[in-house]
Formats: sequence, structure tokens, C-alpha cells
Amino acid sequence: MIEGEAVSSWTVFRLSKSHLHCHLWNFDWSAVGPPSLQSRVTSFMHAVEDGKAEHLILTGAPGIGKSHIGVGAYRVACALVGTELATWINVPSFCEAVKRSYRPGEVDPWSDYEAARRLVVLDDLFGRDLSQHEVAQIVYRLIDTAYTNGAAVLVNMNQDVRELTSRLASHEISRRLAGSTIIPMTATKDYRRG
Repeated sequence: MIEGEAVSSWTVFRLSKSHLHCHLWNFDWSAVGPPSLQSRVTSFMHAVEDGKAEHLILTGAPGIGKSHIGVGAYRVACALVGTELATWINVPSFCEAVKRSYRPGEVDPWSDYEAARRLVVLDDLFGRDLSQHEVAQIVYRLIDTAYTNGAAVLVNMNQDVRELTSRLASHEISRRLAGSTIIPMTATKDYRRG
């Protein structure tokens, strides 16, 4: 069973301090739309538990809980399959880590990512403007690796999903949208600002 605190990992592997409080069980589902959001996220997590390669894309304004849901999904997956087969990454930060790894002696961040064969959470996909190199090399590899590994993928982004056509090549769009459930989220306020 997915619902409830008992199935949520307390691990903080890969999470920043700003996300330590995030679980699915403590998310205020009544504060966001659509009304079907909780049941659709729960269905997605059941698919992850069953080893299916479903894709869920959450879009909407900043501060409405997309990252909270992504972290909560990651925690549930960690409890179900462990921290090797599930991963959560903030895409802009991951791009910076990859570029740092080009220097001799730096750690390659790809090995952890490539091991995640059950769930990949791509947080803040286009949270900042990415360079052509970041999109063509790093984001492409993020999408391609998850796709070829048969991992379930949860993406959150502030932009409408239609903006992907101006940011990604058609090959990546096809892989990103294949079998995707797209949920435009709404809320009455930015919960980070109170």
C-alpha cells in the first residue's frame, strides 16, 4: 500500500535541506488542483511499485508543490526499491555537477543516475535557461537513459508542456511524452512565500 507514513522512506540521500520535510503523506492535497491529483499520483506510485515505466509530468507555477510531490514520490520509491534503483535530481544542479566532472579528479555524477531503473524524478526540468550544451548533451542523456533503462519518470516543470517543442529536439520530446500523464497543477498562492 502506497498511502501513509509507513511506506515513506526517511532517507535523505540526494535531497537538499530545503526538501527534508517533503513526503506524500504530509502534502496538502486540498490546496492544489486538479481535484484528481492525489489519486493520479497514487496510481502512478502503484505503477512504480509494479515495475511499470509510466511517465508523469507535473506543470504549473512555482511554489505550488510540484517538487514536494516529486520528493514524496522519491521517498516512497526508496522505501519500496531502495536508493540505488530510485533517484531524485534537480536538473539545473545536476547540469552543474556534470560540467564540474569534466575537470580531472572530479566525481562523475552519472553512475548513480544510470543505476536508477525503477524511478527517476527530474525536478525543475527547465528551472533556468539551459545552454545548448546542457540541453543537447546532459538533458538528452537524462531522458535517453531513463527511457532505455525502462524507468518510471516523474518530471516537474514550471512551463506548459507545449514549450518542450522549443526546448528539446523531437526525438527527446517523443521519449519524454511517450506514455505520459500530464497534469497541469493549479493553486491559489505560492506556498514558499506563505
